[in-house]
Amino acid sequence: MSIGTKVTLYGLIKSRRRYADPAINIIAAQYKYFSTLTPLCNLIARREKNMVIINRRGY
Repeated sequence: MSIGTKVTLYGLIKSRRRYADPAINIIAAQYKYFSTLTPLCNLIARREKNMVIINRRGY
């Protein structure tokens, strides 16, 4: 996630108080969910990759 996206997200979440638009709420919630999900997926993928490498070596 780029810094620009985070700034926009922050703006979205801040403006959420001014405009009670459910669409903005949903988008902000989804972004928050995906931003926590992405590092988790990367972590799992990295761990799996390491396991595959270890298995190939015959440990």
